[in-house]
Amino acid sequence: MQSDHNWRHATELLRQARDLFIRAGEDGRKASEVGELILFTLLEAAFGAPQLVCKMALKTSEAMPIHGADGIHVMPGQGQGAVCFVWGEAKLYKTLSSALDSACTSIKGFVERAGQRAPIGREIDIIRDHLDTTMHAQLQSLLLDALDPYTPAYNQREEAFACFVGFDYDIIQKIHKLPRQKRESAFLEAYGGRIQSACSLFADKWRKAGLKDYQLHFLLLPFEDVDALRTAFEKVLRGSP
Repeated sequence: MQSDHNWRHATELLRQARDLFIRAGEDGRKASEVGELILFTLLEAAFGAPQLVCKMALKTSEAMPIHGADGIHVMPGQGQGAVCFVWGEAKLYKTLSSALDSACTSIKGFVERAGQRAPIGREIDIIRDHLDTTMHAQLQSLLLDALDPYTPAYNQREEAFACFVGFDYDIIQKIHKLPRQKRESAFLEAYGGRIQSACSLFADKWRKAGLKDYQLHFLLLPFEDVDALRTAFEKVLRGSP
């Protein structure tokens, strides 16, 4: 009986999530939800940084326009007992350079809207308003202290950006033509060099955008075709074959 209840609950959550993705993609903006989902997965799985707020859930509200990060996560800071709030940014483009330019433009605008201060303000208000009340009481108290300007923890609070970038990588098509046993080694060899050049390029763009003083986690993932990825993602959401 309990298992049936859990299954119905999970099915309803899946339906709600699909509806939010679809409605967010019908508001005239370029679809980016699949990038946000990948960013969420990488931060949760690779960084162990749980999500505090998913902005996608708020994008469909006309009363609350969203500007800034694609998600807000939290992880231990570098200082003793410090909390680091991670502001996510996801970009999927055909070319790497365009994706990096867009990411820098978005994050720079986010910082400027905060008045050249650490990226708090409206996003902090969102965290306060939408903090998960079911989380462990000790963790909830820790987070609220870090958001309260009248506590010592507030001055220890840290901020960082996590930027996920996906782009077309034509070498993948060539690698597919190799014998199966040679594909992994060929990809690692080719992509190892591409990562280095991508990081150098992003570091230069980050510096020129005036963001060098902000902590950054750069997450890079190549695709054979990002447009095909978006199309496949939408078909899954809509239950299309």
